[in-house]
Amino acid sequence: LGNAYARGEHMSEGQNYPKALECFEHAAAQGNLDAMCSAGAMYYHGRGTEVNYETALAYYIAAAQHNHVEAIENAADMFENGLGTEKRPDAAALLRRQRDAIFAARQAADDSANTDKP
Repeated sequence: LGNAYARGEHMSEGQNYPKALECFEHAAAQGNLDAMCSAGAMYYHGRGTEVNYETALAYYIAAAQHNHVEAIENAADMFENGLGTEKRPDAAALLRRQRDAIFAARQAADDSANTDKP
């Protein structure tokens, strides 16, 4: 629903960023990782709210802790550039290693699935 409000799809009032953010935050509070990442993006870009890098980073970190790759990349960029925190290239590098490990595990699973086929 948050994406529909953000894009103005199927909504009589058109695009509504504040309502989209409300939906993302509600879903994020329920543990939805995509919603956490989307709420982070809303705060990062100031859509439906003022720009707030600290809040954006908090949402990205929450999703990154559950291996959400987009959130990991966004948090790494924020640590690298000192947005919402002081510059932390060590934290950015650690997050990027986490991302690489996720991609490697997915590739290994795909390779295994393909090898098991007759």
